[in-house]
Amino acid sequence: ITFPDGDGSETHSIIITGVPSGVTLNRGVQAGTTWTLTEADLDGLALGGPANWSANITLGVKARAVETSNGNAAETAVKTILVDVNAAPTDIVMTGSIKENSAHRAGGITLGVVDADGGSFTYELVSNPGNRFEINTNTGAVTVLTTDPAQIDYETAMAQGNAVTVKVTDDGYLTFTKTFYLTIADENERPVFGQASYTFAGISERAVIGTAIGAVSAIDPDTLNPAFGARKYYFQNAGGATVLGSPDVAGGSIRLSNISDDEMF
Repeated sequence: ITFPDGDGSETHSIIITGVPSGVTLNRGVQAGTTWTLTEADLDGLALGGPANWSANITLGVKARAVETSNGNAAETAVKTILVDVNAAPTDIVMTGSIKENSAHRAGGITLGVVDADGGSFTYELVSNPGNRFEINTNTGAVTVLTTDPAQIDYETAMAQGNAVTVKVTDDGYLTFTKTFYLTIADENERPVFGQASYTFAGISERAVIGTAIGAVSAIDPDTLNPAFGARKYYFQNAGGATVLGSPDVAGGSIRLSNISDDEMF
């Protein structure tokens, strides 16, 4: 704003109207929604408001000059100024999960942004222990980066967490950062016997039904999921088909289920 005061005999002011409740100027004198400023106040003038403010603001601005000697005053017409407010992102939310033991590039998790005025966003993993995951900078889709599926483990995630820290930046360069525990979906994993083969001592040909012959034991990685971790033991023939008879469910104990008689064989 320029005032054509040739002799310096005038008092100049700038009047700004339409400043909403809850929003302030960092310079000038306030009277309700109207602010009065001097020319010096214009240098570095800024609006301030709540962090979650997102509505654009329409201001009315006019200049006023008063002749000091006689009080004569002149004002300009009101000029309308639209202030386009960019609100910072306030949250990052996660949906979906990634399956346990997933391969390189497998996905299932997407991150989204809470931002009052919307816009476009870029995503960045600022903390990614083990470099197990990666994120699409434009869509927020999280995928598996590691080539070792064993690193995507449900039981480990439940015990230690899969903490990653994500920073999102809006199109006005405002940012928000949050740490997530990525959700790993449990999968039913194959049990493994504690040894490749078992050898048991013989029993008397007159042993009674229920006599213990020996025991087998298998380890199941699904220690946290009773539905997946329960173990049952069965006899199989050479082709792998299940045949009649089974050890007890609880401990893999093999017991005699019929009368033993060498002369029967």
